[in-house]
Amino acid sequence: MGAAWLAVVLAWTALTLQGCLKTSLSTHTTHTTWTGPVGTKCSRMNSHGRQMDCGSNVEVCGVLTLETGEGKGNYQHPEPVVHGLWPQTSGFGTSECDAPDSSADPAKIYPCFDTQGSASSALWFQRHEWEKHGMCAGVRNADDFFRQVCQLSSAPLQVMAGARAADLDLVDTADQLQRAGFCVYHLDNYNKQVQLSACQDQKGTWHLADVNSFSRVCGGGSSGGTAAGQCITGQRGPRCSSDADCWNKANCQRCAHSGYCTDVPLRALSESESHGGFAFDKEHSPSLLVVNVSIMTVYCALLLTLLWLRRAPPDTEGLASAPLISADREA
Repeated sequence: MGAAWLAVVLAWTALTLQGCLKTSLSTHTTHTTWTGPVGTKCSRMNSHGRQMDCGSNVEVCGVLTLETGEGKGNYQHPEPVVHGLWPQTSGFGTSECDAPDSSADPAKIYPCFDTQGSASSALWFQRHEWEKHGMCAGVRNADDFFRQVCQLSSAPLQVMAGARAADLDLVDTADQLQRAGFCVYHLDNYNKQVQLSACQDQKGTWHLADVNSFSRVCGGGSSGGTAAGQCITGQRGPRCSSDADCWNKANCQRCAHSGYCTDVPLRALSESESHGGFAFDKEHSPSLLVVNVSIMTVYCALLLTLLWLRRAPPDTEGLASAPLISADREA
């Protein structure tokens, strides 16, 4: 009778553990959805060719170059940093070289470039970026250029910081950027850099966008909603294809399903799994799945053991009265 009862308990335990595992798996799959922009479409990273094509109605386009900080020498930093905004002019793309209204050098250190060690080093690096790339970026002056660079780089640098904290390599970091709506144009494996595609509209504002979307995002200089290219409560904001298109617009929070930026934020997703503020899908966080399954398994096993002990207490009286060895069998 005891053996039969034990078999029933073991069978019940196996079935219950199987159910616990299924519950843990389904729960993890539901809660670890990506929290980036919805509907973002980035073309494949290896499909752009050698030269960037701005499109028929976009004059200035280029790349926002970001360093992971895991390179060597000058490319080694404790965290990801911005390198610069580089118009893809002759030899690199079809971008025009649109000169600024004022060519005066930058006179202060901008926040996103305050990562170069000493103040003199930071100023030297800014002047280098301004003279080599800013002179063709279609901006008013150095202040306009560096303010836009810092605005454009803020959100993707946060994604890269999360990827670095998760110990992702360059390719996986680029994949996370693509998923977040920041379209990757090129990877610099030697210096561990990522280049995001960007274009400038006719009002002088740069936008992060997929190469195939340049004409729609920047063509014709249309801001798509308000003359100032900002979000106003109760009105449509600028046109957008992803949240990333709205993050450098004044008062804009996200890209609404209507295809226009809005100042109304989405409710935070409380059930999403994250690592240091950086959301992952289940394909990029298998360790979290293993931990969840293990915890659920141990919990279920302990619970069932306690229940079984309460339902089937040991027969101490029978054990005390029974002889340990039969004398007849021993003889």
